[in-house]
Amino acid sequence: MSARNRVSMCAVIIAMFFCNVSSSWSQEANTEPQWLWGEVEAVNVQAKTVQVKYLDYDMDIEKELVITVDDKTKFENAKGLEDIKVEDTVSVDYLSDSGGVNLAMTVSVEKLEDMEDVPADMQEPELERVGSDPEENVAAPSEVQAEPVDVQQ
Repeated sequence: MSARNRVSMCAVIIAMFFCNVSSSWSQEANTEPQWLWGEVEAVNVQAKTVQVKYLDYDMDIEKELVITVDDKTKFENAKGLEDIKVEDTVSVDYLSDSGGVNLAMTVSVEKLEDMEDVPADMQEPELERVGSDPEENVAAPSEVQAEPVDVQQ
């Protein structure tokens, strides 16, 4: 085998190695938990899926994502997928696999009462006004006297 062929063969082997490394990196990146918050567009109890419309903050556009649930999925404010309705607002923690399946770890249904109630510690405190009452010091227009201005030329 000539030196030229050996160099070409080494280049191919190195390229194949980096392709395998980069594909394993992308698979590892998909195992990171993801999060989304959005409105339920559709629920399919038989297929164990829920379709959610959400805002992609990076691209500033609305997108839709199909989330699959299984026996390990935890639900908050719902007993299961059958309690989730179209137009519900949900928060979902999920994992994406290389096959495009988005598996929910946690699905939390946001209740309207929860969004309307402001915790007591979040309310703005009433502040005491410091200084005099602004209405006491305001002179009526008739009380204001213009002082003559000496204009020299």
